[in-house]
Amino acid sequence: FGSRGHFVVAGGPPTFPVHLLKMVGAVKHIDPWSLVPGADKGKAGCCGLFGKKEQPFDQTIVVLRHSERLDHIDPNYKETEEGNAWPFDTPLTEDGIELAKKVADEMEELHKKANFTMIASSPYRRCMQTAAQVAKRLNLPVVIDQEMGEVWEEAMPNDKPPHRSPKQLLALAKELGLKVGNPHLPEGGFKLFGKQPQNWPETIRMGHERCLVRFQTYVEQSVLHRQNYILVSHAPAVAAAVNMFQRGQQRVQRPVDRQHRRRGFRAELRRYRGGPHQGHRGDPDAGGGPEGEEDSDRQDVR
Repeated sequence: FGSRGHFVVAGGPPTFPVHLLKMVGAVKHIDPWSLVPGADKGKAGCCGLFGKKEQPFDQTIVVLRHSERLDHIDPNYKETEEGNAWPFDTPLTEDGIELAKKVADEMEELHKKANFTMIASSPYRRCMQTAAQVAKRLNLPVVIDQEMGEVWEEAMPNDKPPHRSPKQLLALAKELGLKVGNPHLPEGGFKLFGKQPQNWPETIRMGHERCLVRFQTYVEQSVLHRQNYILVSHAPAVAAAVNMFQRGQQRVQRPVDRQHRRRGFRAELRRYRGGPHQGHRGDPDAGGGPEGEEDSDRQDVR
């Protein structure tokens, strides 16, 4: 069975360049992975002999950078009450919100063909605000994935993530009117999907690599469950996505089985790193990440 796909990468304000690539791969059926039921349709009958032939899946993944952030426009942001409390978790500007609404209009047209089932967003306020405009327009649920967060650079605190806490994210989601699919923690707040960066400080390359691995999970699960997703993240994540899809274009265009797809991803990761292969928690050979099971405390969207 085939999978035809489009990868739309939106680069953020003031313009949103778009890159479309094709992906073909084997389709498998497992338990529903996303929030919306009805992912697996057209299954074969007994022994697969008389079932209805499954149609190719037209896969579309949108990678969207957050809109215009306030601290890049207002040099005095960090002197404000909010800026003092959240120097690295800035909100959008008013123009940024309007720009996000315009992008939501564009996504509405694409949604008519792609039929997106959910939005995955970084936990940073600017991403949540951007995701909110798209989610409201398309009437989609949102999941908060901390593994798609900003690069945890040296200027940020090293004792805790620089974004809102799980309880504060719950309040923010209510403020934005979001339907969030994350489970709730016993002590209150959302249980975030993914893992926070494992090393501080993170370099830009480390942030690219983390996002590269995380995007691969969404790409594979999209094929497996025949569902399309919108991912809202940061500039390094968009750069990683463009790098991944452009460098891996020839690989993903060929019909391959899952084993070959995994080998191809490992080769792409080596190309991205620019050196020989080394174990990585998101690489199937390293035990963790999208394929491994040793990483038992990982909270994937599964």
